[in-house]
This record gives sequence, C-alpha cells and structure tokens, in this order.
Amino acid sequence: MSINSILIFLLAVSSIVAFLLALYALRHRAMPGAVSFSLMLGGQSAWAAFALGKAVTPTLTGQLIWDSLIFLAVDLTVVGALLFALSYTGRQELARRLRYLLMIIPFLNVLIIWSDGFHGLVRTNVTMLTDGAFPWLFYSYGPWFWVITSYQYLLIGSAILILAEAAAKATRYARLQAWALPISLLLPTMISLLVVMQIVPVPAIPDFEVSPISFLVGYPIMGWSIFYKRLFELMPIAYDMLFEKLPDSVLILDEHNQVVAMNQKAYERLGAKQRLPISLTSLLPELGPTTKPNNSELFITSLSHTEANGKRVLYEAVITRLHDRWGRVGGMLVVLRDITTQAEANEALRESEGAFRELAFEHARLYEEARKRADQVETLRQAVATVAATLDANEAVGRMMEQLAHVVPYDSASVQLRRGEYSEIFDCRGFAHPAQVKGLRFQIKPGSYEEAIYERAETIRLDNTELEHPEFTHPPGMIIRSWLALPLIVGERVIGILTIDSQRASFFTEEDASIGRMFASHVAVSLEQAQMYGREVRMQRRLTKLQQAARQIAANSANPAALFHEVYRAVEELLAAEVLVISRFDLARSEVCDLYIADPRESREGSCYAFAHSFAETLLNRGQTWCLTHLNDTELHPELPGFRLATRTVLATLLHGREDVIGMMVIHSPQAFAYSDDDLAIFDLLASHVATAMENCTLFAEVERLATTDPLTGLANRRHFFAVMWQAILNARRQRQPLTLLLLDLDHFKLINDTYGHQAGDRVLQCVAQTCQACVRAEDLVGRYGGEELSVLMPSTNLEGAARVAERIRHAIESLRVQFDEQEIQVTSSIGVVVETCLHNTHLDELINRADQALYAAKDAGRNCVQIWGETESRSLEQTVP
Repeated sequence: MSINSILIFLLAVSSIVAFLLALYALRHRAMPGAVSFSLMLGGQSAWAAFALGKAVTPTLTGQLIWDSLIFLAVDLTVVGALLFALSYTGRQELARRLRYLLMIIPFLNVLIIWSDGFHGLVRTNVTMLTDGAFPWLFYSYGPWFWVITSYQYLLIGSAILILAEAAAKATRYARLQAWALPISLLLPTMISLLVVMQIVPVPAIPDFEVSPISFLVGYPIMGWSIFYKRLFELMPIAYDMLFEKLPDSVLILDEHNQVVAMNQKAYERLGAKQRLPISLTSLLPELGPTTKPNNSELFITSLSHTEANGKRVLYEAVITRLHDRWGRVGGMLVVLRDITTQAEANEALRESEGAFRELAFEHARLYEEARKRADQVETLRQAVATVAATLDANEAVGRMMEQLAHVVPYDSASVQLRRGEYSEIFDCRGFAHPAQVKGLRFQIKPGSYEEAIYERAETIRLDNTELEHPEFTHPPGMIIRSWLALPLIVGERVIGILTIDSQRASFFTEEDASIGRMFASHVAVSLEQAQMYGREVRMQRRLTKLQQAARQIAANSANPAALFHEVYRAVEELLAAEVLVISRFDLARSEVCDLYIADPRESREGSCYAFAHSFAETLLNRGQTWCLTHLNDTELHPELPGFRLATRTVLATLLHGREDVIGMMVIHSPQAFAYSDDDLAIFDLLASHVATAMENCTLFAEVERLATTDPLTGLANRRHFFAVMWQAILNARRQRQPLTLLLLDLDHFKLINDTYGHQAGDRVLQCVAQTCQACVRAEDLVGRYGGEELSVLMPSTNLEGAARVAERIRHAIESLRVQFDEQEIQVTSSIGVVVETCLHNTHLDELINRADQALYAAKDAGRNCVQIWGETESRSLEQTVP
C-alpha cells in the first residue's frame, strides 16, 4: 500500500473517531465539561477532515481553501480544550466568563486568513510543490502566522497544565484516571510541536497533516477514560475535592475487603503506612468481623480504636454497599465518625441525673419562696399597669409614688429627671417640706452618685448615710439614713432616678433593690411615654401658635416695624425669651446691621459693625442653630448681640433667604439650659418665616420705590409727588400751618440737549436733582414735575423761609459745573414759589397753577431768578428775590 493511501486512511480514521467521541460526550452535556470536551473533539474531527481534503486536492486555490479551514478547526480545538480543562476541574464560572473572550483571536483569524491575499500577514511566497507524496502547499510564514501559532500552543498548554495540576492533587484511587486526560492531550501536542519546529523532520508529510494523525495516539487514552473509567459519570477530580474535605474518616473497600482508597483524615487517624490496597483487618481489626453481618445495604455499629497518636477514640461506623450502574456490588463505603465527645457527654448526663434528684428537694424549698415572689410580681404588675394607665406625665409620677409603697415600703421617695448636666427632682412624697424639695437640682459630676447612675446605670444602696456617707445631702427638716437609688432606664438610656428613703438604718435589703429595679424598669417606659405624649401635645399647641404668629408676620411683611414687633411677641410667647435681636448681613460690604433689638429692661438702638471676627461670622461658619449656655463663664460676652449680664442662655440661628443667608436672629433667656430640642425646632421654624417675611419686606420696599421714584433722577415721580402734596394740604389745614410749593425749570435746557446730546442732558438733570436734595430739609420732598421741571414741597415753611430756600437752590444750580466728556456744562434755573397760609379753600390744582404762574413770571423776568406768588389786597403780587 502506498504512503498516500496510508495517510488518507489515518486521516479518515482520526476524523471519524474524534467525531464519535464528540457525539458520546455531547450525550452527557449535563455534566460539567462535556460540551467543551465535545467542542474540542469536534475541532479535531474537522481538522482531520480538512487535512484529508487538502491532501487530495491538486490545485493551489483548493489547497489554500483547505489550509484556511484547518486554521479555524485548530482554533476550535484549542479553545474547547481550555474550556474543558476549566470546567472539569471545577472552574465552571471562569470558563463561562472566558468563552467569548477566547473567541476574539479565532474571529480575527477568520478575517485575516480569508483576506490574506490582500495583505500577506499569514502566508507569503505561496507555491505548490509536487515532489512529495502529495501536492504540497508551500509558503513562508507571515507575522500573523506566529500570533496564531503562539495563541494555539498557549491555550493547549494551559489546558494541559490545569488538568495536570488537578491530577497531581487526586487521590490514589482516582490518580490514574486523572492523569489520563492531560497525557491524552500532551502526546499529540508534543508530536505536532516537534514536526512543526522541524526538530523531527518528516519530508513526505506536510507540516499540518501530521497533527490530526498524531491524535490517534491520544484517542485510546480518551476512550479508556470515557468508557472504562466513566469520565462523565464519576467526576473523579471534583469527587476527590469533596472526598478530601470530609471531616470524617472515609474508607473505600473493594469486594475482597481491601482498602483501595481513603481520605487524608483517615490517614491521619488510622496511621496507615503501607501502600494501598491494605487489608481492612490489619488496618482496623475492630471492624473486620462486622463488615458482612447480613445482606442489608446500610449497617451502623460502634467500635473503640487506638489512633496513631495513642489516643483511645470511640467511633460510629456507617457501612454502605457500593453498586455499579448495572446493580452489581463493587465494594463498600465506610465512614468513621468520632463520637468520643458525645459519649462523654452522655456519661456526664447520667451522672447529672443524681444531682437533679438532689435538686428536687431544693426546688420544694424554693417553691414557697417562688410563691411569695409571684405575689410580689403580681403586686408589681398591678402597680405598673396603674402607672401605665395615664398619659399625663405629672399624674404618672404621682401614681408611681403611690404604687411604689405597695412594692417597697418607704418613708419618703422622689423622682428625678435629667435636665442637661443636672438631675432635677420632678416630684416627691413623704418629705417634711415638699415645696422646698421639688425642683432641687444636683449636678452630674464625676465621682457623684448621679454620675454612677446616669452614666453606668448602677443601682446604689446606702445602709447608713450618717456614719458611712457624711457627704450625703439630706432634705430640709429630715434625716435620711437608708437610701436606695434606682435608674429609670428606657432602652439603653437612663432618663431619671427613682429614690426611696427611710429614716431607719439598713432598712432596704437586696431583695428590695431587685424588685425595685423591676418596678423602675417597667414604670420608666410608661413615664417616658407619658412625657412623649405631653411633649407632643405641647408641641402641637406651640405649632398652632406658631402658625398663627406666622400669619401675623406674613400680614405685616410690608411694615418692618410691625413685622419685628410680631416676631418679638412670638418668641416671647413660644420661647419665653426676654431679648430679641434681628440682624441683616451685607456680605458684599462685610457688614452686619442690627435692624431690631427688643429688650423690655432697657431701650437699645441698632447699629452696624464689621462682619469679620464677629459673632455673626462664627455663627455663619457653624452653619446651624447654636445654643449657648453658662454664659457667665464664656468669652463671647462682648460679641453676643443684645447681651446683658442677666443672660444665661442664648439661642441663635441664621436667616436663610431664597438664595443666600440674609441675616441672623438671636434670643436671650435669663435661665440656664432654658431651651430643649423642641425649642430649637420651634425657633428654626419661626426663623424660616421671619426670613421669608424680611425678603418680602425688602421686595415690597423695592416695588414701592420703583412705583414712587423717577428712574433717572431718583426723585419722587409726578404721581407720588401729587399724592404726598394732597396729604400735606390736609395736614396743613388741620394744623393751620403754612405750605410752600416751588416749581423749578432749567433755562434753555433744549439747547444743552442739542449742543451736548441727550446723555449730557440726563447727566445735568441728575446733578441738579442732587443739588436740590442737598438744599432742603429731610421732611421736604423734591420731585420731578416733568421734563426739565422739578418741584419742591416744603411743609410748615413761611414766606421768608421759602424765599431763602428758593434762592439757595437757584444759587447752587448757577454755581454747578457738570463734567461730561471732558466738557464743562453750566446751567441756570427759574423758580416760581407759592406760599399758602389759608388752605381751607385751596385745592391742589389751584396751588400748582399759582406756582406755575410764578415760574412763568420768573422766565419773563429774564430767567435765573426767583418769583414768589403771594396774596395781598390785589389778586396777585409778583416779588423778585434779588
């Protein structure tokens, strides 16, 4: 037979065998690694088939096509091999994540190989040689060929190493089967590598055709693993991992009672030094006669055995028969569980039965004590229920005192509640002067009884205060000799102290302390609930008052004085504050202005001061409400807004506007620790309403200014001027006071506009307006009558005063020099004056008409002068003021 026929036959056999093995593996696809194993064998089958096609194809084009398909088949083979190795060794999750990543290079190979005619990255200098057994496709290797080859050998080498590592860790029983897998891959890989690297040249066989033939070396090993060792049925490697981790000693026997495998725990305990298999009788003689007592599938027995370390151990042996898939008995599985500790515990249990019998007599003795205790508990339950039946804190404390006498007899008792750093007597019973006792405070300082109770929840019992505790503080008019202090605990927090007193020494027992603790623990919850309910009721009332105050504050948003007065009423009613300071921040100018200071003891005026290093800056940096106590010891006295020596507590918060902080609100109280968390919440809510009202007030003022002010000159506009003038006429009539009106017109103003432009004219009007404002009193009103005409309203001004003011204005305007675009503009004015002293019949239009007549008289007199309209014996009299 020629070499051609032999090669073709071997390639065909390799393809068929690989295909059949792949199908068999695919039938067990539910087992880990079966699908990837089928992929690997399918790739090998395709590889051999493509090599066969290449061998019988005589054309260059056909050879190239088969050669390209071989590259794809090799990629599938190596990818399947690596995925199989990962899955079969228990790394299924890693295999699942890598399956798409591993196909990137094969995908690139397909693109590059099938387009190789354009770039030559895989093959160069392609020719057809016919001097061998077959037509031989010869080419030089391109750069991508080495990428393909390196990738393929990297994957198949990784698969072999992973399987070899797992096989090295396998037990003796499964080691041969485990090593069969890496060997079946290693042998053909080594043959292929030797031929490809031309270490063992085979001139008659092309490079790639030897590899699928070399797989025939590994197929018998794979077949042995699959069919004889049941590769996809027993999972030896995964089985070994579980087998070795079992905490019990496990032995596997064959049908002749020979130990063929055992886990590491069995080696350690039984001390086996011989090579397997070992006779069970020599290894564990205590178990030998019991392994075949009957035909049952499961047998359990106990045995005592001396371990390798000399320790005597009691085992529970569980013996199970093993069957193959045809139902034949193939050996036994022996599991040895150490029950030494359990046996010792059972023995101890038997010994304790005698002690229990002795305790029965003790129980009888204790029964009577328990019955008495039950009576006390029932009394305690009724007392606690009575206290819990009310939600009023004062009533709850009163009931607590009454019911306490049924639980622990006493001469006097008190309930203290924590108030910051002090413990305050909230209520008391049995004292000689209860009014003097109620409200007493004791500082919670280190080393004190209060500190031990509040910080560590200790129960304190003093048997003789006079002799043993001279530091004890006695109430007025009484001597307390026995004192029992019980913490009132809610959750992990001590909310107060229940004190029980007696005038007799050593009156309270440890039993009194125990039942007192039970009573205190139960009533503390009821007291806390009553306090919470009371706080909620008070808080609801305060919120209702706050809502009413917020309405009043909002209603007075347009009137700052009324607004601040309503705020003071609110803090006085809701927070019992004596001093209120409301300040506005001008962060652009780094300035703080006290807008309102309310202090019933002294009148204060607000002022402005630098923002830097002030209390306002400290508060802004803190960014939250600040409650300061013990102010007699602080260094912030000079910086606190509205501070006085009687102040003990200060509460300050920021006023947040829509976009930024606009100021702060500060209240003072003469009481230390005056404000609770509820007070802080009320204060913050009130501050939000105040901030909104202050912003609205600013907006109202701005709207009013825009509505009443001329935008160019800043003077009162015509509408506002007439409204003020009408009110001034009514006031002048009621008070019988003179009223003066000036009308002022700039001379030749049109010429200024025409010469210098309208912007220059606007500038002149602004300067003239400022000049007029500077020449009149604060109560006088300067307005823009229209165009270049201005008007001045002066209440309570007689003829002499009006003439003097008018002349002052005329002279000031004449002396005015307006600078505009490096030019100096001079302007003069004509002024008409009317002074009315009998306004009972004068109307607004009439007064304006008279002033207008006087203005025209001034223009007719040559301008830049003052003309006064006055009533004398004739209808009118014009007077020129020089």
